[in-house]
Amino acid sequence: FGITSFAQVASLTEEGLTRRLGRLGNWTYRVASGEDSSLVVPDAPPMSQNARVRFQHLADADETCGAIRKLADYLANRLSEQNIKGQSIALILWPNKPRRETQKLVMDEEGEEMAVTTAEETISGQMFLGRHTDEADVIAHHSLMLFAHYHRSGMRYLQVQLRIGDIIMTAPMYYPPPARSRGKLTRKL
Repeated sequence: FGITSFAQVASLTEEGLTRRLGRLGNWTYRVASGEDSSLVVPDAPPMSQNARVRFQHLADADETCGAIRKLADYLANRLSEQNIKGQSIALILWPNKPRRETQKLVMDEEGEEMAVTTAEETISGQMFLGRHTDEADVIAHHSLMLFAHYHRSGMRYLQVQLRIGDIIMTAPMYYPPPARSRGKLTRKL
């Protein structure tokens, strides 16, 4: 064939691949064309789950705490649905501080200097739990503890993000049953 990528397979006809490779050719063509509907079983759980709320106005501490509680409930629901649990909780806050424009010089691919401007400042903290959890109350409690640690009186926020990391699976992995062979079953005589 001389084929080295799936893009080359997609340019071939389905009939030609089926004629050369049989059922495998038909499947290979569907995969290369993005039409494969077979079940995908991930090898590992996701690294983290996160959710963010962006406020339409500057939020005070009470409103931010309410948003953190809603984020904790939302993430706990997602963790439970996926049968995963997390052990680390990270809280990221975007306070309403005067924008401080900073520039740094970096080299681009051609070796020329270019300025990069960074403007957003965040406040973030992370906490590791004693055990993995998917409980909304535990996630909310520790997230609010982080908020209480980093919040300063009179501070208002543009957005808040909650991230659950160090994730493990709580249910055994599902592997689909093997496909039956095309031959007849043998009978014991």
